[in-house]
Amino acid sequence: SSDLRGFGKGEWKDAEEARKGRGKGAAGKGGKGSGKRHSQEDEAAHAGEAGAPRAKDEVFDEIRAALNANSALQIHFFDARVRQYLHAVLGSGGRQKLKDAMDMILKCTMHKTRQDVKNW
Repeated sequence: SSDLRGFGKGEWKDAEEARKGRGKGAAGKGGKGSGKRHSQEDEAAHAGEAGAPRAKDEVFDEIRAALNANSALQIHFFDARVRQYLHAVLGSGGRQKLKDAMDMILKCTMHKTRQDVKNW
């Protein structure tokens, strides 16, 4: 995905590839796994509740939405510390609080350019 370009240390790329059933440890790639490909149902069962997305994926989804909504934002602005904070917001307040936090980020950055801000 083009919105994954430029993210430090390939974390998002690895997460996206793993979500698609490819990447490190995927069947046929020489990983240490059992060689079996896991179905989406297997992944959902491991995620906790059947069909419930992982918290990490929910945070990534909200960040992707923000990146698509505001071209001044860049993927590397959402480093591990920021993602951890957003994960904590999700854990303490649920999906709506996460959405509210991301809406605030968008509201504060919507009319800004890169040159307008010294420290993102």
